[in-house]
Amino acid sequence: MVKTVLFNYIPSAEHRARLQAAAPDRHLVWAGSEEEALRAAPEAEVIMGNRFFLQALPRARRLRWMQSSSVGMDLILADPLARQRDFILTNARGVYDDELADHALALALGLVRGVGRATRSMAAGGWRREPLPALGELEALVYGFGSVGRAIAGRLLAFGCTVRAVRRRPEGPAADAARPVGVPCVLPGAAAPFLARSHLVFLALPLTPRTRNLFNRELLRRLPDGAFLINVARGGLVDEEALRAELPRLGGVGLDVFATEPLPAGHWLREAPNALLTPHTGRSPDAGRRRWAPLFEENLRRWTSGEPLLNVVDKELGY
Repeated sequence: MVKTVLFNYIPSAEHRARLQAAAPDRHLVWAGSEEEALRAAPEAEVIMGNRFFLQALPRARRLRWMQSSSVGMDLILADPLARQRDFILTNARGVYDDELADHALALALGLVRGVGRATRSMAAGGWRREPLPALGELEALVYGFGSVGRAIAGRLLAFGCTVRAVRRRPEGPAADAARPVGVPCVLPGAAAPFLARSHLVFLALPLTPRTRNLFNRELLRRLPDGAFLINVARGGLVDEEALRAELPRLGGVGLDVFATEPLPAGHWLREAPNALLTPHTGRSPDAGRRRWAPLFEENLRRWTSGEPLLNVVDKELGY
């Protein structure tokens, strides 16, 4: 039986050549439309790329492995069929760490240094100068300490911040090896005292049933007055109505992600004076760069060689 790999995109000539070299004994199919993906799905042993995947999944009866081009798995795993079917799921963990961390720090700097307020004041003809803290003067807490959280922490350390991280799993040798020097970790149940004194709080968590609306009224109330909350992970981590009640006493909120996307035109966040908003560009559109291409090539080589795959997702945990 011919073993088919379905790609939900059209690769560049260079990428295609590397994929073919990685899987010389597989039949590679490129789908540039949903119709093409649906037609190829029944024969696919492997599907690579998010586009058209959920549409094709009901027909993909031979599927053994799906490689996602995203880090977050909440959209795929929201489909009951994706949870029920017995196939390996891998994500793009590690691919977007630098740009997400850069974006998180850009939002933090914009808030801390009053860039949004100053821009609006200058546009209105004003000239308002005010005392502003330096980033390194603030204590930071990073919720989620996977590769994105570690990249954020590393940048904060370079600014001179005192940094702690909140992680769900106890530390072990592997976690210690990956952890930036100078970043102690605490479990969620022990995070309250640190949250209450941290004026910079970053969210770098996956969205799962456990973390949905994690930052609800109770947790938001623990933030100190004047604190800054930055979210470049998933909008569903924050209860936006609870945030609406607490935001006036905070220093500000930097959001790249929202519970509903695109953010509705009349949404209250658009008018909040201390909100710095960007349209889910922490992971910016590929625009031909396809940062995930080397991961796809390596994992396909591993699959055809019978080696362990990178970034295998635990469907029960959601990451």
